[in-house]
Amino acid sequence: MIDSMSNEDRSRTFATLLKTSGENCGSVIKTYFQGFDTDRNAFWNVACNNSKSYVIMISNDSAGSTRILSCAALKAANSGECFNKF
Repeated sequence: MIDSMSNEDRSRTFATLLKTSGENCGSVIKTYFQGFDTDRNAFWNVACNNSKSYVIMISNDSAGSTRILSCAALKAANSGECFNKF
């Protein structure tokens, strides 16, 4: 569903998600589909107009649950980097 949205709609959707989750993003200026893991959870990366960036995992469950992590924390944990395909 997210992948079929226009870039503008996808950016607005992620900006709203980040804001309601308490993350300070402002507006999303770039989205990037990073890929799926082995459980078919989808990973999207977003860049914000305030220089912050996040990875958003959309779970492969009936609710489409999400998890958010800053790209800086992802890199610091040696768990990969944003804006690179799996």
